[in-house]
Formats: sequence, structure tokens, C-alpha cells
Amino acid sequence: MKTAGIVAWLISVVYTAVGTFADLSNNESGSEDEDDYLVWLAMMAVLAVITYVVYRYWYGEAAKARQAPNSALVGGLLAALLFPGFWTGLPAIFGVGALLLGLRSDGPKAKVGAVLAVLSILACAVLAVVG
Repeated sequence: MKTAGIVAWLISVVYTAVGTFADLSNNESGSEDEDDYLVWLAMMAVLAVITYVVYRYWYGEAAKARQAPNSALVGGLLAALLFPGFWTGLPAIFGVGALLLGLRSDGPKAKVGAVLAVLSILACAVLAVVG
């Protein structure tokens, strides 16, 4: 799960960087200044801490125990609920772990969590580009 945490954090970094600094659809006016970069760097540091805690103490332990289907479902729900705040990177943090736990586990809870995770991650990618 350590590698999954790194991948989730990297996805979050890309989503937030594209959402913050790239105007791929030419629908924004304004310019970035140094404060934007400092705020973004601070947000990435906070995301790194959140990722470590989530993957070390929650997903990591759930993968070892019989709680993986429940954790996959809760993680997928969190990714879906946090989707409106896609710019925070949190949906990817919760979604990647929920997807992995869902794929490793059996039962409907695990599969629903994995599907919610995939939908949330893909929707965040779309919003990062067009939003």
C-alpha cells in the first residue's frame, strides 16, 4: 500500500496543478502570481501528510485484516462525496486506495467501493481539465 499512497499523492499533485495553473479550455481570466505557487506547495505538503496517515494507518491495516471490503466502500464513498472539491486532490487520495482494496477483496461492498473510486477519479480528471 506504500506504493499506492505515492501514486495517489502524485495523481493529486497533477490534478491540483492542472486545476490551479493550467487553463486548457481558455475559460479563465487572470494570472498566477507567486502566492498561488506558495499556497499550492503548502497544500501539497498537507496532502502528503494526509496520504501518509490514510495509507499507513487505515488502508494498510485494512488490507491485512478482514475489513478490506468495508474500507473499500467507505473510501469509495469519501472519494465520491469529496468530488465537488476535486481541486483539493482528496478524491484521488481516497479513490486509489479504495480501488486497490476493492480489487483485492470479494463481495458487493468491495466492488461498489471500487466503482465509486474509478468514477470519482475519472470525473476529477475531467473537471481538472475543463473546470
